[in-house]
Amino acid sequence: MSWKWIGGSFMHGGNRCGARWKGRRGEGPVERLEQEVRQLRDTLARKVMEADFLRGALQRIEARRRSSEGSGVTVSTKKSKK
Repeated sequence: MSWKWIGGSFMHGGNRCGARWKGRRGEGPVERLEQEVRQLRDTLARKVMEADFLRGALQRIEARRRSSEGSGVTVSTKKSKK
């Protein structure tokens, strides 16, 4: 008895199985999962690069603020009423 791909799942002797395999190379469940893992790794790498970029930008902004705070410029404030 052979396996057949029918309606999104295997049929073996009239019994439907949950596996989703199309019988062609590169289209089985393992290959699809490997492709999904590759896509997730690519997405993760992109997000890590974005986070690193934003972290560096924030550090540069904070460094500029710190250097301008120590420049001796007096910040104006309202006088309190007594």
